[in-house]
Amino acid sequence: MGHRTDEAPGVRSERGVPVKASIEAFVSRYGWPAHAAQRPLSIGHRGACAHAHENTIAAFRVAARLGADMWELDARLSRDGVAVVSHDDAVLGADGRRIVLAEHDAVDIARMPLKRGGHVPLLQDVIDLAIETNCGLYVEVKERAAARPALALLAKSAVPFAGLGSFDHDTVRDLVAAKGAEPRFPVSVLVRNGEDPFAAAAATGAEIIHLCWERASDDPDRLITPEFLARAARENLIVVTWHEERRSVLQRLMAMPVAGICTDKPEMMNRYRPHPDYPIDIVCHRGMNAVAPENTLHAARLCFDQGFQVVELDVRHTSDGALAVIHDAILDRTTDGSGFVAARTIAELRLLSAGMWFDPFFADERVMPLAAFFQAAGADGRLYVEVKDTDPAVTVTAAERAGFLPRVFFWSPDPTRLGKLRGLSDDVAIMVERGSFSSIMEAVDALRPNIIQYDAEHDDLGEIETCREAGLVPMIKYFGSDPAIFERIIRLRPALINLDRPDVFLAAYWIVTGQGRPDRQTIAGDQLPSQGRSKA
Repeated sequence: MGHRTDEAPGVRSERGVPVKASIEAFVSRYGWPAHAAQRPLSIGHRGACAHAHENTIAAFRVAARLGADMWELDARLSRDGVAVVSHDDAVLGADGRRIVLAEHDAVDIARMPLKRGGHVPLLQDVIDLAIETNCGLYVEVKERAAARPALALLAKSAVPFAGLGSFDHDTVRDLVAAKGAEPRFPVSVLVRNGEDPFAAAAATGAEIIHLCWERASDDPDRLITPEFLARAARENLIVVTWHEERRSVLQRLMAMPVAGICTDKPEMMNRYRPHPDYPIDIVCHRGMNAVAPENTLHAARLCFDQGFQVVELDVRHTSDGALAVIHDAILDRTTDGSGFVAARTIAELRLLSAGMWFDPFFADERVMPLAAFFQAAGADGRLYVEVKDTDPAVTVTAAERAGFLPRVFFWSPDPTRLGKLRGLSDDVAIMVERGSFSSIMEAVDALRPNIIQYDAEHDDLGEIETCREAGLVPMIKYFGSDPAIFERIIRLRPALINLDRPDVFLAAYWIVTGQGRPDRQTIAGDQLPSQGRSKA
């Protein structure tokens, strides 16, 4: 979670009113989340458009899963005057055809599949999803005629909180004029680089100045000075910033007293930071596999970007002796190829899509060599490598050559390979499953493991403390999505949790640790995409 620095809330206007106080007054007036006065709201730009096709239901669902407080979206009208959600006036259909939205009725638009996945949704459908997931909406009105229909839909809904705005000053003035009849939603004026935000606010009556300065420089946050923020507070204006994905810039913005930050990657604003009383490291099974295709670089990077410590992956050998990251022995389930992994070279595998099966958005994801994941882990990420059919010595050597051996542990479902892993060196960290042995001491005598994995639904979790006393690291595996089970696991304080649903874990973790995150509906298991996935 992001927290402002001690100095940022101390910025004061010339009348001595802290900038923080102006944000507190704003959120109280409009029912926005109170924590906006302590840290900027995470606003998913067109949903989470780094992980799903922008402005689609999938993008908004992913944004909710990654912890976004609200979603920025673009509203315009169909031919029959219905508010639909799209940044551009024309979109590319799955068949490659250019679809001009103003030339089609809404009911037809909603049925047209898009090239990169999903459909253009109705604004009403996005409102319904925001209510379901307890997220707010930040509506950019793309054409003046859409302003009042969009406002009318919000006004008759139970959306938790919302705001509307536009680059177009006439549209902003229309929205401000409508506030007399519908005062629940603040109005924003979007400001391009080089435009005077205070003049724009004065000319339109907007209460939010939304700074679109991402291209102003490599460090555009430097333009938001204490003097700028003090003037905004003095003029009763709230600041929202551009979409930002550069970590250093984003971290500095998060330390400022601004009400919200747009981002394509909400996970970067909602990073997991273990509480000192519950110092649990998280293992993301095959990466963040509910958001991105399993065992891909995208799924792995997403985990590390959200602050999770370990990515689990599966390694198989190719015909030319390379180490490919893929779960199944056969290509059919998770690629657009067929046949055995072992019958292909790594170069041939990299020609296959490892993401199209999951969603067209990920069509360019590829089957990658293990070395690519060492690089993706960055300076402090770790890996849990499941050795499927590779030579244990070759697999460990790959980690050694990359200088990665201290940051990886291994397991194999094949007892012979697991034994060979243990026999290579005491420097090789291995995991064993508790259910494979009659006792902890039998596991120790057989393989001298570093980590023992307990199955949350089948093993005796009361043995965790005994595991620690034996000098072993306890890891609990739970691939389900029941918040109550996660809460029970968290209270046991295992060193590691191996999971499929980090979003549900985070919601439970914030409850157990009392870290004060707002309630957020997680996406239930039966609402997940219907992609096939092997359990083993």
